[in-house]
Amino acid sequence: MKKKGQNIDQVLDYLFVHGQLCEKGFDPLLVEAALEMHQCSEEKITELLQLMSQFKEMGFELKDIKEVLLLHNSDQHNALEDLMARAGAS
Repeated sequence: MKKKGQNIDQVLDYLFVHGQLCEKGFDPLLVEAALEMHQCSEEKITELLQLMSQFKEMGFELKDIKEVLLLHNSDQHNALEDLMARAGAS
């Protein structure tokens, strides 16, 4: 409720979508991050979660994943290049 304010409809929508995505097997932390980034269609959020899951499986940190996906408008190729460059620099 802290994230959605006191609007009960928004809170219920958030919880419903969160539950559905978790039931599909996505990591709850990734679901929460995706919902923070994109509060649009479930389809767009599912696509974003698939990218986030792939990058997390590759060993990248969630904060970096979120940052590059926002920076590159969820473009997989550019986001991955950025993540690889960051990994090489550290």
